[in-house]
Amino acid sequence: MSTSVIVIVSESRYSPKHYLYVTDELKESFNSSSPHASWDQVAQEVRQVVLKHLDSGRDVIPLTHSFGGIAMSEAFKGLKKQYREKQGLKSPILRLVHMSAMVLPQGQSYIGQMEPGTPKEELDKQEKEMQAKYGGINV
Repeated sequence: MSTSVIVIVSESRYSPKHYLYVTDELKESFNSSSPHASWDQVAQEVRQVVLKHLDSGRDVIPLTHSFGGIAMSEAFKGLKKQYREKQGLKSPILRLVHMSAMVLPQGQSYIGQMEPGTPKEELDKQEKEMQAKYGGINV
């Protein structure tokens, strides 16, 4: 039976030193770099780390914090048990652990999840929703 691994996907402004109290016992498996320039770069790097563990027969439990939830949304696509089993692969993502993390619905962006902050933004949002729903107004 394989041993599970926990992959920590941190908040965008944090570096590995912020998690040292968590990782002191896990130093041998801890491998991360400083904050990255973009979420897609983080997602690619996270996916590589996760696949390395999955391909070695280990189940993975990702722990995401804040921005890490965004990277996780992209990085872990197709790695759940049901998808991996269809491909004849045994080690899956077992569970997702979100620690104050943002989880985006498929096709959404971080900005798309923001609530309007001013009355004008609220009106603009309502207008866009009405145009999408009713196709605009014919005068």
